Amino acid sequence: MLAGSAREVSPPPPTSTSMERLMHRRSPKPRMEVRRTRPEERDQILDLYAHASALQRSKGQVTWPQIDPALVDLEIREGRQWQICLDGQMACVWVVAYDDPQIWGELDADPSIYLHRIATHPDFRGRNMVGHVVQWARHHAAEEGRTHVRLDTVGNNAALIRLYTGNGFDFLGAEDLEDVEGLPGHYADGPCLRFEIVLNAPRA
Repeated sequence: MLAGSAREVSPPPPTSTSMERLMHRRSPKPRMEVRRTRPEERDQILDLYAHASALQRSKGQVTWPQIDPALVDLEIREGRQWQICLDGQMACVWVVAYDDPQIWGELDADPSIYLHRIATHPDFRGRNMVGHVVQWARHHAAEEGRTHVRLDTVGNNAALIRLYTGNGFDFLGAEDLEDVEGLPGHYADGPCLRFEIVLNAPRA
């Protein structure tokens, strides 16, 4: 070889770490859509509720009762059943309400939206779907002229407290509800934990 001539050198094969980074860069971001649930999707929602109940049971938590399909049908007709779709797949569902006096008492006088039955598809657990729900809820509450976003859960669940406070909610404490008549059965199985976000409130 003549002095000073160029020589092609093959690059070293990528390591597993560099390959993972390369694949991560090439993976397209999933397309996210937030929309109301359609009547024909009712059974998919019931399946997610069943998965959520099974997970709660496996962890020894207060467990959702079986949800009446007629209730879900009503919520869909009223436009209160919402979902996040990732690449066209139902990833997370929830229900929104605009009053909740039995759980919130006098605080229900505050103009609020209330989130219920947030359930994530098993394939999408660990992606903080709750964070996306909260982002939507803040926007929806502002559109509706509401000043609070609220939710509740039943039972002393430290993991849920961390999840909700980590996504911007203030934990207001736990108390046993005096009147649970007409509420889903699990409200009699433990204390009710309440959380809220006050829109446009100064941050500490």
